[in-house]
Amino acid sequence: MEGLIWRRHDLDPQTVHLRRENDDLHEQNQRFSGRTSMRPDALDSGDFSLNLMKIHLSDTGSYTCSIDDGREEFMLSEVKLWINGT
Repeated sequence: MEGLIWRRHDLDPQTVHLRRENDDLHEQNQRFSGRTSMRPDALDSGDFSLNLMKIHLSDTGSYTCSIDDGREEFMLSEVKLWINGT
């Protein structure tokens, strides 16, 4: 099944957010529980943005976005997020 997957490869489990027809968060890393969202029409619109709420210093890291077409997975982008403490 086609889906968009945001991951942090330094975590276990690595999944930050998975979007298929709907959000599929049963394998989501618990540190992101209730803090992520994507557009409901992400696959149709091509807007694969990940929204991360209630930012923590530990959210600093490299995030990858991949698309899975059911046979293969293709990495679309890598984003480095830095959180500065005050």
